[in-house]
Amino acid sequence: MTVNQGVGGSIPPWGAKIMNNIAFDYNYKDNNLDIRFKPLLSKVGSFYEETINTVKFVRASTDRPIMVCLSGGIDSEIICRAFLKAGIDFSVITAKHKNHTNNFDIRYARRFCAEFNIPIKIIELDTEDYFTRGIEQHIESGYRSINIYRYFQLFMLETVEKLGGCAILGSGEQIYHTVNDEICIKYDAGILAPLEWCKNNNANHFPIFFQTNPEIIYSYQQHPLVKWLLNDPTYFMRLDARYSAEKTLVYHQCFPEMPHRTKFNGYELIGKFRDEIQIKLEERFPDIKYTYIPVTQIQEQFLQK
Repeated sequence: MTVNQGVGGSIPPWGAKIMNNIAFDYNYKDNNLDIRFKPLLSKVGSFYEETINTVKFVRASTDRPIMVCLSGGIDSEIICRAFLKAGIDFSVITAKHKNHTNNFDIRYARRFCAEFNIPIKIIELDTEDYFTRGIEQHIESGYRSINIYRYFQLFMLETVEKLGGCAILGSGEQIYHTVNDEICIKYDAGILAPLEWCKNNNANHFPIFFQTNPEIIYSYQQHPLVKWLLNDPTYFMRLDARYSAEKTLVYHQCFPEMPHRTKFNGYELIGKFRDEIQIKLEERFPDIKYTYIPVTQIQEQFLQK
């Protein structure tokens, strides 16, 4: 059973197309987002092993130079470390906020890339101008969302496409919510915007890395800590769902050499501004509701023959 609740973004009718580099098929019709996960295709290893397998799949899927979009958060750092472990060449691209709200992230990205001799390209983004005015070009093209991160994804996809690279973005991590006593993963139609942008531009990128295939999703759910927590719906009722303590623990267990730091994404210092913009987007696009898909339902689909 899929639970719909709250408000969300909306996308045009071409949302019925299927993206190859994603773990689910989807359909968008009558303001309803329908997601169906693909069956597992191989024996599933640990989350660490499946992360390495996924970066190998990325490399095999494109002839273009790989460019990891490093925000300064731990999700994109994990991707970089997986490419390093796999011995696959890549470069980093990161967006520096014009108003200096992510200076810490830029310094961290520079140090990280210098330590591992990773080429890095830093571009400038006027966040206030882009998220208040620049996103209108995407909305006019039909890419609508209440999450400004989706518009940032489009900005990075366009940038990397112009540079002739293949963009890898650290999105799609599993954030759990308890709804009606069931532990769910929340989706809104905005998650499809970067996928559809790729299809409409005949461009092969990986904007939702942590949902590239069923195996990487399932392996995370089977991690002993996560599997244990998924047996306790009350745990995910007590937390701020934006910040997953268990995710940080899993990442550090897989990559123990990663420095411990309180860091989740590259948006901490524009939180108030981000909330204000997203409230306006919710008012602008009230027609689509969030979709909460129970983890048990997702796993049933993974295990279907």
